[in-house]
Amino acid sequence: MRIAIITAVITLLSMAAVLSASARAGGGAGTDSAGAAAGEDDSVGTWTITRAQAGLVQLTIGWSTHNWGRLTPLADIRGLDEAVFQAGTPLPVRLQLEREAGTFHLEGTFRDGQGAGQFRFEPNRAFVAALAAAGVQGAGAASEQDLMSLALAGTTAASVRELAALELGTLATADVVSFAIHKVTPEYVRAMRSLGVEDTRTPAALVEMRIHGVTPEIVTELQALGYRLDRAQLVQMRIHGVTPALARELRGPGGEALPAADLVAMRVQGVSPEYAREMRAAGLGDLSAAALVELRSQGVSPEYIRELASLGYTRLSRDELLQLRIQGVSAAGIRELRALGLRDLTTRQLLDLRIHGVTPAFIRQMRAAGFTTASPEELVRMRLNGVGAPRARR
Repeated sequence: MRIAIITAVITLLSMAAVLSASARAGGGAGTDSAGAAAGEDDSVGTWTITRAQAGLVQLTIGWSTHNWGRLTPLADIRGLDEAVFQAGTPLPVRLQLEREAGTFHLEGTFRDGQGAGQFRFEPNRAFVAALAAAGVQGAGAASEQDLMSLALAGTTAASVRELAALELGTLATADVVSFAIHKVTPEYVRAMRSLGVEDTRTPAALVEMRIHGVTPEIVTELQALGYRLDRAQLVQMRIHGVTPALARELRGPGGEALPAADLVAMRVQGVSPEYAREMRAAGLGDLSAAALVELRSQGVSPEYIRELASLGYTRLSRDELLQLRIQGVSAAGIRELRALGLRDLTTRQLLDLRIHGVTPAFIRQMRAAGFTTASPEELVRMRLNGVGAPRARR
């Protein structure tokens, strides 16, 4: 039941995460954002370039409140060569990054291997005709911002034709732009389908997987562990941080692979492989995923079990541990009761004292009123009958 409740909550959280991610896709955020508010001039902005690795540079484009950054082949940026990177004093540069959807004109300076300046984007309206020819709905209404997003991603007419041929339904301009922003390529679509991932025939499904980092590599690793998951399950696992490495370590009591829903519930509640091992080693037997989730959600930790054991409470059952923890019975509280003369209490007596509000302060009141030898049961009856210090004295 607890797993089912947690799964329902997880589903709601996942829906919220998807809506949030979709909003980010529309508005743009992070190093690959390409959205903007209406009315802003997104054809101009700033740029920086730094050396990355052999043949590649890190190009970052900023405009409005957004940034886009990606490794870019050095050869793609006209006017940029090794001599520019070697400049020891400010070197004025005029560079061009030409894409099918348009050209970025970069002006600025380089010094000590780093460049920065202003850019202006020149859209290629002829690319709109190429989109229309590929069957993209609403291509004629593509905005300058749309073309800039496509240019930033290096989208080509050939790649759009490939996507259109992959039975994704009628692609709209917004779909093509979203694909570009989130790196949904023909290769990605084909790879996911070849792995048997269901529901890969709509743009929204593919973008959702890409947003949450569902890659062919991750799917391959999970399948090697015996998991055959649909899109929704893969997205949930990614949202909640269930990695192939975690799935490999977090196994059932017999070493078997756990259902994906159990892995997600365990991850949400913080059940780590270490926690599972320690709890099983604590003498609680072959704990199921549901049992581990319940123990963890109620705060029953290996440390809690060890603290109780140090006071003589060993070999407690799972239900006893849960009840003690839920009712707030702690090692410190037990020691305080012992200091007041209540020794060798059973777990039932500890629970009754807590449930009925027999606190150390109440016990001290009763002791001061003359009830120096009152048993746990008598103290509970006094509490239930509303006996306080003044009344006790009478």
